[in-house]
Amino acid sequence: MWAFARNYVNQRLGDCNLVHSTNRPYGENLAKGSGEFTGRAAVELWVREKPFYDYASNSCVGGEWALHAGGVA
Repeated sequence: MWAFARNYVNQRLGDCNLVHSTNRPYGENLAKGSGEFTGRAAVELWVREKPFYDYASNSCVGGEWALHAGGVA
């Protein structure tokens, strides 16, 4: 997993675009912020999606985007 993650980082170093990896064997949550944006802040964004995520169907509810919530269950 670390080698896969490192390869992704190396691909994004030049542009910092949030682009999901291709042919990825792992789940992947992406987040971007400005200023002092920490890993903790990213996880907090994903956790706030939980009310809009249905674990039984692995889908969003209430018209909200919430697929990151499944990765932080």
